[in-house]
Amino acid sequence: MAEGELWYLNADQEHAVYHRGKTDRIHVVVDCIANDWLRNQLEIPEHQFLVDI
Repeated sequence: MAEGELWYLNADQEHAVYHRGKTDRIHVVVDCIANDWLRNQLEIPEHQFLVDI
């Protein structure tokens, strides 16, 4: 995850993140329901929401 990038993921499944860098990092996490507007903003086809991305 590089500076300035936006990522979408389905975090319903068990997952983990490890930061091995030497500088502090800040991440903003938004928990929401992905509606048609959000899918369009992220340019993610509706069928991709049926599986983890």
